[in-house]
Amino acid sequence: MGRGVPEEVVQQSGEETETSGNAKVGIPSVGLGAGGKRSYLDSDNLETRITVTGPYRFQELRDEIEDAGISIHDGSNPDELSRGDVVEVSGKLKPMSLFKFEIAFKAFLDIMDNETQQYLQEIDYQDQQVQEEISKEDVEELKNMLNLIQRFAGDKIPLRVDVGGHPFGIPLDRNHMRSNPERAFFEDREYTVFGRVENLIQDEEQWDPAAVTDIIDTYIPQEQTGEEMRTILKQVSREFNMQLSDEDFIIKSAGSIVHPIAVHW
Repeated sequence: MGRGVPEEVVQQSGEETETSGNAKVGIPSVGLGAGGKRSYLDSDNLETRITVTGPYRFQELRDEIEDAGISIHDGSNPDELSRGDVVEVSGKLKPMSLFKFEIAFKAFLDIMDNETQQYLQEIDYQDQQVQEEISKEDVEELKNMLNLIQRFAGDKIPLRVDVGGHPFGIPLDRNHMRSNPERAFFEDREYTVFGRVENLIQDEEQWDPAAVTDIIDTYIPQEQTGEEMRTILKQVSREFNMQLSDEDFIIKSAGSIVHPIAVHW
């Protein structure tokens, strides 16, 4: 849009005081002299440099978009959306795909660590050794599964919001999160998503936010490997009482994928 991204804001404040009065100059010994007026201007200024935060940049962007007369779609007419359109949609934001496993496994690891420590303090030393070995194995297995899931998921946090039956997929960059993502999206909560339409899902297309299965579905769809992996993951989810369905893994037509600029509540 022809505007640089602001890095800092300089604020100046202060006050000025003007003093005036009569003045005489001359040489008294020879009787020469002249009269006049004098004036002084005192200035007391304070300069403050403020680092620009994400919310400030977001507000600057909103102002620029409004001044430029660019339409902001609310998602109520999804058929009118095109790639590059600016959208602002609100609704319950749901974590998708492998990120749901990541949230659950991290919660399980935290619970197991706390419960194991408490349990070990209450039983005798002999049972303590057995329990400690079992717990370490369980914890190590979960950590390995979590590491594998994070590798498969890629560097994005996939989220989904449905507006009037139209699904919007939002891949968040982990590096741009200003709060803990597991805590932020542990439950389905109301959020507002502001961004641009990156892709439209049409006809028989679908969007799988998991990097590994998305690549498999795109380049070797005849093998049905991606579908098989999702079936296995759904079976695993039932073992952890998660009960994931198809809409937790993929977005089918018709839908929109949004490049997020801001997600807030």
